[in-house]
Amino acid sequence: TFHNHLRKAERALLETLFEERDARRSADGRSPSTQGVSADEGERNGTAPSASATRRDRS
Repeated sequence: TFHNHLRKAERALLETLFEERDARRSADGRSPSTQGVSADEGERNGTAPSASATRRDRS
């Protein structure tokens, strides 16, 4: 159905965003696999370097 097509497109977009975020994180010398939730919390609180980039991805 059209709805399923939309969901697939959304998932692909989200995966791309997460890959870009992980790439930025690796460039910062931080490993996404070891940081995990704590890095996301820091970004949400605006304390991590990539807070602005994360906010842009979410909007």
